Amino acid sequence: MESNEHTDPTRRVLVPRLRPEADAHRALRLVMAGLPEQGAHLSTTPGTRVEAGAELLLADGALLLDAEYWLTGFGRNYDTGKSYPMHRVRVAVHVADAGVDGGLRELWHRDFAQAKSASGSAVAKQLAKWLAKYPAPAGDAQIIGPGQSRPNFKRGACRWCGGEVREKDGALVGWGPGAELEHTPCPPRPVETGEVCEDCERPVVAHQAHRVMVREGEGRWAVRHRGMGMAPCSESPRPTPQEWEAAQQREQAQAEKRRAAEQQRAKQRAKKAAAKAAKEAAVREFAAESERRVAVHGVVAVVATEQLYDKGLRPCGERMRLTEERLRLGDGSEVTRYQVTAYGGAGTVSQSGAGGTYYLLADARAEYKEYEWSPEISRPAPAPVPARTGDDAVLGALMARRSPDAPAAGGGSGEGQWTVDCGVPGPRRARPGGSVYEVGQVMRAELREWQHPVPADAPGYRGGAIPSAIVTVTSPLAPQWCEDEDGNQPSCLIGEDGWWHRARVRIATREEAAPLLAEEAEKRRVRELRAATDALFLRAADGEVPAEGDIDLSGAVRVPYGEELHHGADAPHQIHVDEGAGVVWVLRYNGRDGDTWAWSNHGPYIARRLPLTGERSQLIARLRAEYAVPTMMRVAGIGRDAARVLLERGIDADTAQDSLGYLRLEDEPDVLAWLARPLDQWRSEGWVTSVLNGDPRWPVAQAATLADAGVTGRRAAAHHRAGRTTADQVLAAAVPQLPTGPARILLRASGTGYVTSSPELAAAYIAARPQYWGPDAVTVVEGIHPVHVHDRLDKPWSYWSDGSLVTAPWLRVRSTDGSRPRTAPMPSGLSEAAVTALDLVATSARHGVDRPLWQPLAQATAHTQRELERIEKRHETIVLLHHRFALPDDRVGELWQILREGAAMAGGEGEEWERSDLYPSAPTARAAWTTTR
Repeated sequence: MESNEHTDPTRRVLVPRLRPEADAHRALRLVMAGLPEQGAHLSTTPGTRVEAGAELLLADGALLLDAEYWLTGFGRNYDTGKSYPMHRVRVAVHVADAGVDGGLRELWHRDFAQAKSASGSAVAKQLAKWLAKYPAPAGDAQIIGPGQSRPNFKRGACRWCGGEVREKDGALVGWGPGAELEHTPCPPRPVETGEVCEDCERPVVAHQAHRVMVREGEGRWAVRHRGMGMAPCSESPRPTPQEWEAAQQREQAQAEKRRAAEQQRAKQRAKKAAAKAAKEAAVREFAAESERRVAVHGVVAVVATEQLYDKGLRPCGERMRLTEERLRLGDGSEVTRYQVTAYGGAGTVSQSGAGGTYYLLADARAEYKEYEWSPEISRPAPAPVPARTGDDAVLGALMARRSPDAPAAGGGSGEGQWTVDCGVPGPRRARPGGSVYEVGQVMRAELREWQHPVPADAPGYRGGAIPSAIVTVTSPLAPQWCEDEDGNQPSCLIGEDGWWHRARVRIATREEAAPLLAEEAEKRRVRELRAATDALFLRAADGEVPAEGDIDLSGAVRVPYGEELHHGADAPHQIHVDEGAGVVWVLRYNGRDGDTWAWSNHGPYIARRLPLTGERSQLIARLRAEYAVPTMMRVAGIGRDAARVLLERGIDADTAQDSLGYLRLEDEPDVLAWLARPLDQWRSEGWVTSVLNGDPRWPVAQAATLADAGVTGRRAAAHHRAGRTTADQVLAAAVPQLPTGPARILLRASGTGYVTSSPELAAAYIAARPQYWGPDAVTVVEGIHPVHVHDRLDKPWSYWSDGSLVTAPWLRVRSTDGSRPRTAPMPSGLSEAAVTALDLVATSARHGVDRPLWQPLAQATAHTQRELERIEKRHETIVLLHHRFALPDDRVGELWQILREGAAMAGGEGEEWERSDLYPSAPTARAAWTTTR
């Protein structure tokens, strides 16, 4: 051990600050003076606790323990059902060292996925290791600089100004009973005009200064100028009261001048607006007169025509233009007329009201701008791509066009009359496995009418600018690769490269469309029901939020409304009806991060009270008819028939969930059998209790048989995991018979295993665990005893008198009185060299060392190790080692080992790992080493 002499603290040390999102209240910074008790929380470690970010005086070699916690979620207690927070932890040990910045050097750290792991043996060993190397100095650490404050969650008085600090305001300083509150910073107080600033020693104006708390000693109030975004008053003097009053008078005079100038400009603007309005009125009057003259005298000739604007409307060829015409009338005069005309494509768009004739350019331009412009698509059709099966495709929006070569509109028969298409963006190398459409596929598609209308009697017809209907695919077309070139893609792949899928479709028959129409109708009905629930309950405007003491839900019954099907009993909102009181209670969950918890008036919920109107009563009846049975099935985990019977008997989902435990209800006979036995009896017999994760439930009839035989629900679940799934199999199972004399007893079930030499302990352990009652779960070898037990957390093993090596943990049985676990004697009959040899064999992941080669090593008397080669990688070190063992009669045993060591993240936790491969000879080891390199 290194010697380490300490003197009085003279080294300035900066304590590490909190890392982002770490829990400030659980975080631990502690100058170590000793070790915590085994298994105790890190906060019980002897020493001086300090704030994160504080400045200390420490002697070189003093150790600082650093632990930080991050919230990862919430777990649920199996017995009580209550939730509790779960944290991941980072534990580190630092030493005071004058040679590094900040005065602290990190010696070791480790991340743990669970907080309880930080109180385990891994951390305890590290703390003991470093405290042995760096003994704690005498005396407490001296704190010379404040650290980070912690959020405050209680109400109290500020330790500086004495004012009230509210919950979630200010900060908490110190630890334990001596913790105090303080403002951050203390609220300033007003001053009177004429008081003197402490910084610049000049009189102040009241609104430009305030009285602030100076945190020196026990604190004092001082008058200071406000910052106001300026330099300090000592560098940029603020005006005195006299200077401020003179400046205000000058500003008032200038404001009067600005006001007079603005009034003059307003008069000028009004004059210009009146002139503009008169001009516009004259222009419109002239346009109206021109239109009247055209109607009276008629047009004799078009003198001149000029196209002012022209644009495309849609990718199918329609365009719109604005032209100016000079007309000669019958009386010899001329007028100007503007035409907005749609043309091209399937004909003029003016059939649907677009375009028109105007005599005022502004009106014509307004009409022209109303219609959206989109670029035309002019691109040769891409070559077809052979279909290939096996790849999935993500469908784009279905768009449909009428095929130019399709037969006349009809429905239900014939070849495809329209072509539907969709785009699948992606690289060309991701070729699709054929079309995304299939022959006979029924779907809803939008059908764009260019020449022929969609029949209004088509199944599922929906009118509008782009009508849609239910169609059937008659023939999929081969997908084509389309590469975007300045936006000339199909409409479903604008701006993207991808595969263009198309198919010919026809109007579906009534029989073909019936399932899809029924599905749409069901979805529409559910949407309407949800909209009514939102309007009358969740977002109703006639509710009130009563005080916490005015809420009484004792006579209310929960109403299912669909959310329980997704969230179970923990739906974010709840609806309860109290028909006797004539009220409806709506509970909105308000306990998430970011919610204002102070608004909650009923636990973590905000409760609103609504009157029970006739409309709400009808909606509650609809909700119960729709969701009561599915909610009961989802929350209680029972069958449909059983849910229906329970609801008829007035048992709701929450009551059923709390009253079933390990019982499974599927139909009415199950419910009747369940009700035939009092609930208290089910509880006393251990069947209605909290169910552990993954435990199966039993049919009621079989559960009653097992309960009569004294078998509890958890015991029955253990039998079920062991493959005994009926009551007869459980009752027929028996505890294996064990010998009374010396023996090796190996227990293996469900991937776990234990070994012991005590039949008494093995019998006690097996009796409480039915999974070990099977024929292959217990292996007994009589007449042998353990020679050496190497018991540890990682890869334990034991060596027995018959020369066998068993890799399994040594059995420990928990005492009923709460004392230390009982275990069989663990002898240590091998030499240190023999333990090293057998440990290599037992812990190697792969080796070709047969039993005749390693068994003599149990007699080893000495051991030497030599490193032959080493490879250093970024996160891994690989070493080739040669082990030499001295045996009796001057014999020698040799083993070659390839050892890999490294660190990696596993399950969110940093872990150190190692792997050992063992070889019986140098050639085999060298061959493996060559492969490793």
